[in-house]
Amino acid sequence: MSFSSPYQYGALGRIDSIRLLKLKPASSSDATLSCELSESNLSAAPEYEALSYVWGKDEYPQRIELPSGCLKITESLASALRTLRSSDKPRQLWVDAVCINQCDHVEKAHQVSQMAKIYGKAARVLAWLGESSDATLNMTLALDLAQKAKDIGLLSPRGENRETIRKWAYGDSEKLEWMMGVMDAVDDAGFFWLYQSSWFTRMWIVQEALLAKRLILHFGTVRLDWEDFEKVMILIQAVNAAIRLPMTSREVFVKYAWALIEVRDHWLQSDSHPVAADHITYYMHQLRRRSCKDDRDRVFALLGLLPESTGLNLHPDYSKTVAEVYTELAAAQLRLGNIGVLYDAGLWKRKYFQPPESRGEGTSQPSWSDYLPTWAPDYRQDTSFMELAEMRFGDYFGADPRVPPNIDLLKESYRLTTQATLIDIVTCVQPALFVHHEGLRANDALMLLTCRRFCMDLKRTFDSQFVNRPCPSHEDSTKVFAYSLVGGGN
Repeated sequence: MSFSSPYQYGALGRIDSIRLLKLKPASSSDATLSCELSESNLSAAPEYEALSYVWGKDEYPQRIELPSGCLKITESLASALRTLRSSDKPRQLWVDAVCINQCDHVEKAHQVSQMAKIYGKAARVLAWLGESSDATLNMTLALDLAQKAKDIGLLSPRGENRETIRKWAYGDSEKLEWMMGVMDAVDDAGFFWLYQSSWFTRMWIVQEALLAKRLILHFGTVRLDWEDFEKVMILIQAVNAAIRLPMTSREVFVKYAWALIEVRDHWLQSDSHPVAADHITYYMHQLRRRSCKDDRDRVFALLGLLPESTGLNLHPDYSKTVAEVYTELAAAQLRLGNIGVLYDAGLWKRKYFQPPESRGEGTSQPSWSDYLPTWAPDYRQDTSFMELAEMRFGDYFGADPRVPPNIDLLKESYRLTTQATLIDIVTCVQPALFVHHEGLRANDALMLLTCRRFCMDLKRTFDSQFVNRPCPSHEDSTKVFAYSLVGGGN
């Protein structure tokens, strides 16, 4: 058969079946990408490596040649395969764009539901960060920085890394001078080229990175183990927390690369025990800035991180709209008692939605298929830093934890019914301005006095609401006030 004929996928035989791509060797990087596709079963523990990469534009100018036809692929994938191809032996890979029939939505949904197992069972996950082009990475300098982080004792994203490095350098002029020159060393190593890669901006790579037994970063022909990359990142973060230094692409560092390190650490810490279903709220908020071509994947890409024991009971289904997927996720969390979803869905985060029947002709406003009920968070929209700072993931919703929510979602899929006790009507909202004052610290006497003054003013406002009338809950108003301040604690 001519290589110009499109490859025809056959149906997968078993529920745990996957396809594997055998990348044949070539002595030249310009040689044709010659491959074979075969079916295997995850239960048989086949030996393979999984590729993690950015698809890039919806353009398919390159192709791989198979015995019975060809498959068109993106420039990004072709570049990765050419670089990863061996010169003397075949390489067995799992590559989503090729190993899944992208035109079969049923197969795609089933394979996506297995991706946690696919990446978890791979011998290695190869993260393709792109071609190096003119960018250069000095591996010797990069590994020296990684070793320095280990020597200092910066072993984890958690903990007091800032204080650790301050104590390490305190009173030692040579150490302090070295610390002051860290960012120059990072730039000399070309390390910033790694964390600037668009690979870190994608949603799907989160699951792929977290589940990997061994994760290897490939930047052109240069490769770096994740453990060494992480150590350098921890060093950069610790130094910049201790002494603010100029950094190349600081926003990208914080928003994408460092966020992935924190989330991966969070995942590893919860790996030894069942993860609560509401932890998906943590992942959704930490990662919602990441990009994906299909907004449904903002949920589907993270489902594999939650064990079945959480009872979330959601599965990838590409026949559903984005709104249906987000609504089902909110409903599932509410049924499990995570009423923090109601805070996440706050209407102040919404863009105004005009019902379809009231739209003028020729407008491009959303249809009902885009509509989300008021109690379902819209993960297509970013959350500001201040909103995130006010949250306490998992238990940040200030309801009394001793009162289980009474929620009914059975009558209508888009209507939520619950019960509540009316305490009072909100008449005013007063911001605690002192919290945002840069000159104040928690151990300052001025902070104590400011907090005291604020609480006294708030108490006077509170008392004014109950002049000549009892507290609606029939409790002592002072106790109610104190209970409200501590958010239901003791």
